[in-house]
Amino acid sequence: MVDKKIDIGKDNSGIANSGDNNTIQQTNHINKKYFLKASNLTIVGVGLLVVVGITLSVSNSGINRSFNNISDSNITIINNKGIDKDTFDSILTDYRTQIKELKTALKSANSSQSKAKIAQELAKLEQDYQIKQEEIAKAQKTLESLSFAITKKANEVYKKEGINKAIEYLQKIDESNQKKILDKSMQEFAQKYKLQAELLITKNRYDEAKEAYRQMTQYDRSFDALFEYALFLQKQNHFREAIKGYENLLDLELSQKDRAMTLNNLAVLYKAQNQHQEALKAYQEALSIRRDLAQANPSVYNPYVANILNNLANLYQVQNQNQKALQAYQEALTLYRDLAQANPSVYNPYVARTLNNLAVLYKAQNQNKEALQAYQEALNIRRDLAQTNPRAYELYYAKILIIGVDDLKQDKKGLEEAKKIVTQKHYRDVYLAQQLLKWIERIEKR
Repeated sequence: MVDKKIDIGKDNSGIANSGDNNTIQQTNHINKKYFLKASNLTIVGVGLLVVVGITLSVSNSGINRSFNNISDSNITIINNKGIDKDTFDSILTDYRTQIKELKTALKSANSSQSKAKIAQELAKLEQDYQIKQEEIAKAQKTLESLSFAITKKANEVYKKEGINKAIEYLQKIDESNQKKILDKSMQEFAQKYKLQAELLITKNRYDEAKEAYRQMTQYDRSFDALFEYALFLQKQNHFREAIKGYENLLDLELSQKDRAMTLNNLAVLYKAQNQHQEALKAYQEALSIRRDLAQANPSVYNPYVANILNNLANLYQVQNQNQKALQAYQEALTLYRDLAQANPSVYNPYVARTLNNLAVLYKAQNQNKEALQAYQEALNIRRDLAQTNPRAYELYYAKILIIGVDDLKQDKKGLEEAKKIVTQKHYRDVYLAQQLLKWIERIEKR
């Protein structure tokens, strides 16, 4: 059985720890790649500095050089130290003032040479003024569209105290604070793609959901996000991609419960790919971890131990290691019986499943008496469950009826009862029901 977050997998006591150095490097790479997508911080925090700080310094320097190059005129240099006003309007006012004075100087120039130089500088200043208008318009547009705390605050400072104070505010913000803001925006994008994927799944648009999940993991490199993507790939039978996803998770610094859950799912995939040795190694490590966890908290972790034991027994059975399979099934059954005493509605289905597996194993070893005994108990549990909740359990009841006829040579009336269940109208498009019907038809043709 594959571990899932909700029912058979990860409990709700917490999430994985941070990754190791390799993971941190990978996360940093992702953050850089999606920096502009995730936050306006770069655009505004640096943009204000570029547009208002660096560009103005260059332009002012150009203006001052222009005035200083006028040698034979009676123009007074009005702003030798650069623009010292502190609002966008003041910046443009200074340009307009200097343009006006240059025009006055042009009219009063005594020589054609002076007039030519002043006219040249006036044209340059008017060009700079146009560029500055465009730069300021862009900065204003950015400020008006801010959505993050730092840049909102910078806008407030600008409005109340001017550009220089806004620049000072941005320069004083330490990197840790910037990282917090960036992390928050990254999380918002991750949540957006997670929700998008989940909604697409409801419409059976699985290829699009896969891409949305992939995008989610670009913004969120946590265990939960990466595990969710790998589990989705596993459910969609993208086994190689899922294996790679789980294997990459094992390189992280995981909590013990998260590592065990990842190993279990990876082992299921290895088994499906006939990589039995890799599956065995993964199951054994997962079982060891879960045994340790169950010693400290048996009520929480014994279900996980039983689940691993059942999966491990299945693998042993495939490898014809029947004695090991028998021991694993029996230990799993003991745990499930104990759990079912406290919570029968939850764990009786697992008792029945394990008994069914034991019955098949006993039959393979010609232990017919034990096989029949395990089968009959499983059948009784399945019947009770089907009567209590038909839609949830009657197909599994039908399945065990078929197994009884096919493997344990039970009365063929069981086959008739199973066929009556699976041919009900509401199961017409249910995959399991159709597979069971095909199984019944194969038996009938013998």
